[in-house]
Amino acid sequence: TLTAAIGAFFPLAAAREAFAQAPAAPEKRDVKIGFIPITCATPIIMAAPMGFYARHGLNAEVVKTAGWAIVRDKALNREYDAAHMLAPMPLAISMGVGSNPVPWTVPAIENINGQAITLAMKHKDRRDPKDWKGMTFG
Repeated sequence: TLTAAIGAFFPLAAAREAFAQAPAAPEKRDVKIGFIPITCATPIIMAAPMGFYARHGLNAEVVKTAGWAIVRDKALNREYDAAHMLAPMPLAISMGVGSNPVPWTVPAIENINGQAITLAMKHKDRRDPKDWKGMTFG
């Protein structure tokens, strides 16, 4: 019963087929990955010395970057093949917040602990985003 219920929302047959296939060769072997040197970047950073990238056929150059805006700009300019970003960044890029919209793909979420939109106490009753028009966010 549980499998049937899950199957109604998730294509189990397609998932089984995808996982049964042998791993494909990477589309691109030489990749440049930008990151900000903070704790949540650890998987990106440590994958190189632990041999993860090489084991999957990648020659990865992991590049420490000075700030989120630089990571965003280098990713948009295709200077980076992959990049460590704050959770809202790909959404903002896709929506065109601050620039033209660019479709963006997020293949992995490394950390969801701590990202939030927080409001000052004076706005504690304005929980609906429709009420946030004119507010300034940092």
